[in-house]
Amino acid sequence: MHRTQSTRRIGRTCNGPPFPRLATARITALLPLTRPCATTVRHDLCGRPNPNFRQTPDDNRPQMTTITSTDHERSSLRHGCKVLPWVTVLTRATVLTWVVLIMAGCRPAAVSNVQADSPAEFVDASTADDPFPDKAEIRHAKGFTVSYSGNYKVVKLSADADSLRLSGEEGDAWEKATVDVLVLFQRGTQPPPATGPLDGATFIEVPIRTAAVNRDADALRIKSLGFTERLIGIGGTGIYDRELRARVEAGTLPAIGSALHRTMDLELLLTSAPEAIFLRIASLEHTYEFQRLRDLGLASVPVYAWTETTGLARAEWLKYIGLFFNAEADARRQFDEIEAQYAELMALTSSQSRRPKAVWAFSPRAGGWRAHRRGVEAGLLSDAGLSNVMALDDAAVSEGEVGHSEGLPFSDERFLEQANDAELWITWSPSDDRWPSAGYLDSVLAYREDNVFHHRRRRVPETGADDWYEMGQLRPDWILADLIAVAHPELLPDHELVFLERLERTR
Repeated sequence: MHRTQSTRRIGRTCNGPPFPRLATARITALLPLTRPCATTVRHDLCGRPNPNFRQTPDDNRPQMTTITSTDHERSSLRHGCKVLPWVTVLTRATVLTWVVLIMAGCRPAAVSNVQADSPAEFVDASTADDPFPDKAEIRHAKGFTVSYSGNYKVVKLSADADSLRLSGEEGDAWEKATVDVLVLFQRGTQPPPATGPLDGATFIEVPIRTAAVNRDADALRIKSLGFTERLIGIGGTGIYDRELRARVEAGTLPAIGSALHRTMDLELLLTSAPEAIFLRIASLEHTYEFQRLRDLGLASVPVYAWTETTGLARAEWLKYIGLFFNAEADARRQFDEIEAQYAELMALTSSQSRRPKAVWAFSPRAGGWRAHRRGVEAGLLSDAGLSNVMALDDAAVSEGEVGHSEGLPFSDERFLEQANDAELWITWSPSDDRWPSAGYLDSVLAYREDNVFHHRRRRVPETGADDWYEMGQLRPDWILADLIAVAHPELLPDHELVFLERLERTR
């Protein structure tokens, strides 16, 4: 993403270029969280041996050059120093001294120029046990690939401009801004040489021990892999998942902000320094802010799950998150179950000779309609044995500001022309209270026959929490089962709806 000749490594280096131009006041505010290098510290700010260090009998505290934290100890590196749970309060004179030392000697923790290491310094699969015996195989997702070599894996990402129907200069700019290369190397080993195809890549040591996300779906992906305790930052406080919500309410899972270009809590990210920050990138403006976070030394990682055009492709991003935890085996097992269940459900509808007409659309506050013509939702309609009256193969996949695909715009007149004979209507709105008049709505067959369903059954209106944007992103098989149950009830007579619920009518 905006790759340069410098290579980024999550770690620290010394004797490098000056510290980035952060406000001195901000640096001064953050420094009291670090431990001063004195006679009780083995190493200085940059990890060099401290000549004044004196061992004491009770000195069993973790050292500054090695992170020994468990999942419950949120230790991290900030500007070459370890942030410790016990805080030493510094005098103002000491703070100023530290500012000078940092600016003179170290770079930010997550961004540095890595010199090409000798190939003999990193683990080779031919001379050592394979640290990644379980390899991820990507069958549906288009936004990322992974390859393995010795003690590291190379992840390549891009947000396909074609799926967004971007072309010309706009498409070129988007593809250039979203191409990224990550090198995930095994913890405790040396990274590979930062040369050739790895020049300009971002290096991250895995498995990561702390993570933050700005989208709820990624929080659920981390939880489903069993690493809830490693999550130290979440997009917003309106989370549906009960366990995560309890942590939010207890104050142990702070919000970092969900909108990358507007509400990110930069101070929180700098002080907590997660080893990976998973961020949804949905616009060029997002890519600029993403790059700024990396320039500040933060381990920003892009997520393009929303650009996928099928439910299984989007669900397969569970494997992407698993790469950072060395959880390929568990991610594969979970996805295989989803894929198998999805295939069984599709087999139920494949023999149906009749495909009822359907539409997936909602009315935004600004008026008009937005309908799904292509992409995950449109694909779900088709796989459920339905005929999407709005389907268009050349349509773009869209992403709304609030982080979900909102569909493509239609005027009231045009929507009615195409949707009037739809027998089933899926929508976002739980109620029709903001929709056009009853006379207008009665022109749509599905509305007249009370066959309109919204997909927000699992929500908490008081907090804005909505499981459609959490588990709904991970389980397309659950959504498919709901659709089949309302479109072909004879196929799943005992199914209990998970996401779908009949529209509340106020007309």
